[in-house]
Amino acid sequence: MSGPGASPKFAVVGSGPAGLGVLTALLDAGHAGRITLFEIDRAITPPAFTGEPEADAVGAFYDGVYREIWNGQSRKFPPPKTHFARALPKFGRGGKGKIFRSDTLGGLSNFWGGTALPFTDRELGGWPVTRAELDPHYRRLAALCGIAGRPDPLSRYFGEEFVNRPPLPMTRAFEKMERAVNEAGAHAGFEAAAGVNRCMLETRPGAARSCVQCGECLAGCFRDAIFSTRHEVAAMIADGRVALVRGQVRSFDAKTRQLTLADGQSAGPFDRIYLAAGCPNTTEIALRSLGLREAGEMADNSVYVFPVLHFGRTARPPGRESYLSLSNLLIGLLPAGTDLPFAQVQLYTNFDYMWRYNVPPALWPLVRGLVSWSRDRLFWARLYVHGRLSQSYAVGLENDALHFAPARSADRSAVARMMPVLRHALNRRGFYVPPIPPLYQNANSHYAATLPLGGTRVPVSREGEVAPGIYVCDSAAFPDLPAVSLTFTILAQAHRLAAQSL
Repeated sequence: MSGPGASPKFAVVGSGPAGLGVLTALLDAGHAGRITLFEIDRAITPPAFTGEPEADAVGAFYDGVYREIWNGQSRKFPPPKTHFARALPKFGRGGKGKIFRSDTLGGLSNFWGGTALPFTDRELGGWPVTRAELDPHYRRLAALCGIAGRPDPLSRYFGEEFVNRPPLPMTRAFEKMERAVNEAGAHAGFEAAAGVNRCMLETRPGAARSCVQCGECLAGCFRDAIFSTRHEVAAMIADGRVALVRGQVRSFDAKTRQLTLADGQSAGPFDRIYLAAGCPNTTEIALRSLGLREAGEMADNSVYVFPVLHFGRTARPPGRESYLSLSNLLIGLLPAGTDLPFAQVQLYTNFDYMWRYNVPPALWPLVRGLVSWSRDRLFWARLYVHGRLSQSYAVGLENDALHFAPARSADRSAVARMMPVLRHALNRRGFYVPPIPPLYQNANSHYAATLPLGGTRVPVSREGEVAPGIYVCDSAAFPDLPAVSLTFTILAQAHRLAAQSL
């Protein structure tokens, strides 16, 4: 350990949202040059297109990406997001890869959709932290990452949203849908409120990575307009504030605070170790290090997909093809005297990626026109529900490898109560939700609660310590998993835990 008067040494495991939150807190406290980041750092393909964003050049670039997708990925509907034809690796479950595994600089932030919303005290009920305590940390990370948005009816629920960039541009059809939902009023114990997506997206005109609305967000953004922690972390490494060690951390020694890597090398000792490798990876490290076999159940938000049709007058200006395939519109189902918690709906236009992923490249020119025509006629909604209404997984070590098994099934009866509220809100102004059950997606990517703050199965203090000087800083430490998109809170909570540990 560092002796009296010596400079403290810090280890951060993982470079995704939690890792960035921790690194920012340590640097804010003046510890530049004393931080070692451990990251597997599998190479991630940067965009090969570096020219000016002219439509023909951008189109030709993505034609190549889709050829790679067709040749390298199996067909799926709805398709998973990729990063220039590279898919995320996964942990196995039941013989199939189901649980996303983070192993690149930037972690899952290289693959996310950018939605950034804070938790309210309703989401934080039962947590050892309040919204007021998180607010300065939300504010600090919003200043670093940038959040596009504007005040609207959703703001009544979330309060301060830390928006500091212009809102993403929605199509006129989405603007019409927003008005339709907000005029609907309360129904069956919920009020539906709609607003533009709050998104970590570069929307400032003239900025180096400003979005050009090419519509290819899910294939990988050639402008890197969607925020990834990769950029900020790489800058910290490049200027010497943070040292990078490439390798997979397998365990820590709770007495000496040394780390052991997969290649048998050891590192340390350190004064503080921050586990920020993502919920599954951090859980594996903690169980192996503490000699335990099981963690708490891993929560995952259930997601239900349903179409929204538009029979009204087409709202697209003549010749316009620019759009975003990220979520454009958010709908919050705000509880009003109901026993069900807040639910979140993300709405997307009928974007090309959904179809090009599954259509042979040679046939795409034949269906392109139909998909383009449908852009203001067909929309896709993704309904996220609270973790207590969702599937969960039993997590443990089996033969020294992380093992997942189904623990709790999703409560589909709760969604059956929510869908009439959404139909009441959406079935107006020419929009229509068909009376069919929504499609349940049995695996998502929002993982949490295996090592909760104040937990007892794996003892973790309310301050995040899983052993003296060793802290769980990612969503593994969440006591539960609200429906609100979790990445912004992962960033802020990691910043808070690291700051109070110093």
